[in-house]
Parts: sequence; structure tokens; C-alpha cells
Amino acid sequence: MAEDLTFTELGSDIYEDFEGCTEPVCVAHGDIYRAGAPLATYLARWFEGDRQRGLDLQITLGEWGTGTTWQNRHIIAFHASFSQPVPEFILVDSDAVWGAELGNTYSAAEAQQYAVSTLARELAQAILLRDPAVVEFASRGVGL
Repeated sequence: MAEDLTFTELGSDIYEDFEGCTEPVCVAHGDIYRAGAPLATYLARWFEGDRQRGLDLQITLGEWGTGTTWQNRHIIAFHASFSQPVPEFILVDSDAVWGAELGNTYSAAEAQQYAVSTLARELAQAILLRDPAVVEFASRGVGL
């Protein structure tokens, strides 16, 4: 599935003062297309230089374009733990990561019930391999 995806508008920033955090926070973001059609948008967040804390990832999937609203989209969120050689993606409450108003938010338990969470997990793995800022963070000390 990852082969037919296109990532665009990739960007990343370091925020010295992010939502009250006392440590620098890195945020990467981008859009994902499949066969030229919008599929998802994502935000990744981690503490600069602190791989042990892992990475938070919010993926918004659903319908995009004219005539669609946040109600046509689903936000699925993960915490990626790097305590093992292969990162583990743990579903978390989607409003706990950022609370963005891009789509319907779900608790971790609710998200498991939706087929879209399976697609979100596949996209999370693709982001880990395709977003340059996330790749750099995730590969430190592991050799991905």
C-alpha cells in the first residue's frame, strides 16, 4: 500500500514554547495522497533529542474537498514507542494529542472498532519511513 502513496507539503518546525512545554518540541506535518486524491493529513510531535519519550502521531483520514467538513473525517492517534528495535504504535485518545478540529475524535477503545484505524496504522508506519524529520528522529541509534 505504501508504494502508491504520495507525500506532499512536508514540513517541520521546532517550538521552544509549545502549549506550555518547557522543553523544545518538534512538529512535522504533511498531506498524503493516493492515486492523486487526498487521503490523509498528519501531525507528528516529539521532544527534541529525547527518543525515549517516543513520538505522538495524529492522522486525519476521510473525505476532503468541496462540500466536506470535519464531520466527514476521522482522527486516529498513536503513540510510537521506540523501546524495541521495531517501533510499536499504541492507539491513544485522538483529542489527547492535539485536539485539532479536523475531524471526529475517538478514544483509543473507540478507534479500535473502526476499520479506518487499520489504514491509519499503515499510514503511521509509512510516515515513519517517508517524512524526513520523522525518519531522522526515529532512526537515531537504531539503524532503520
